[in-house]
Amino acid sequence: MATPDPRDARIAELERLLSAALARIEQHEARIAELEARLRSTSRNSSKPPSSDPPGTPPRKSEPTGRKPGGQPGHKGRKRELMPPDKVTQVVAVPSPERCTGCTGPLLRLESTPPARIHQVVELPRIVPEVKQYELHAGWCAGCNAWRCAPLPAGVPEGSFGPRLTGFIALATGRFRLSKRLVQELLEDVLGVELALGSVSNLEYLVSQALAVRGRGHGPHPGRPNGSRLLIAQDWPLAAGCPSPARGGRVKGAEPFRFRRSRPLTLPSTRAGWSDRDCDPRR
Repeated sequence: MATPDPRDARIAELERLLSAALARIEQHEARIAELEARLRSTSRNSSKPPSSDPPGTPPRKSEPTGRKPGGQPGHKGRKRELMPPDKVTQVVAVPSPERCTGCTGPLLRLESTPPARIHQVVELPRIVPEVKQYELHAGWCAGCNAWRCAPLPAGVPEGSFGPRLTGFIALATGRFRLSKRLVQELLEDVLGVELALGSVSNLEYLVSQALAVRGRGHGPHPGRPNGSRLLIAQDWPLAAGCPSPARGGRVKGAEPFRFRRSRPLTLPSTRAGWSDRDCDPRR
């Protein structure tokens, strides 16, 4: 009986390896073709948005529809309506010109003159911070051997910022999601109010504390469903009239400002008012 040639076994093994390698190469070629097609896909040949196109991609051209640009027949036009007279702060009467702008001839003022053309310009007023200075005078008490300072008038916040400014800061950081540093720059550049970064955090806390008091002790805001505590204009005086934390820094353990209803806020101990010793000139 003939002995099997070992070369035949080696050849068969190499053929199996070759078949496996060819199959693997075929899989890789299919994968490479898929990836290349994916790289070539843009917003023009796929459903990808134009923002995903790489630099240098030509703009997407839409197919012509045969319609003219702009509003189509039957479309209800929209324009800016004039403000009502009670909203107009100043009326400037511009007299008619002396000569025609076409032929430079003189213009006549007739009794049947058409009504004036109304042109309204909406502008922001010049913003100048309103600073009120309260001079709290003191008197000497001979019985206590101490100076007694006058208290702040009713409605005046203990802090250095009024209700509108406090509410504006809370609105900017809460509703419009501005960072504290951006709010600080906005106040200085637009409103002309210089404010420390830590004061922004303290005012945020005041508003959250005031809204928590309203939500727990005063019930939901009238006309607001489900007891929502979202900050609106009616809450600004309440926010600024709340007792402020002790001067010199933020109250330890105070909750950060949040426009949320699911997490109740804890009221920390606060300073109710000035001490008589604060007005003692000998201190």
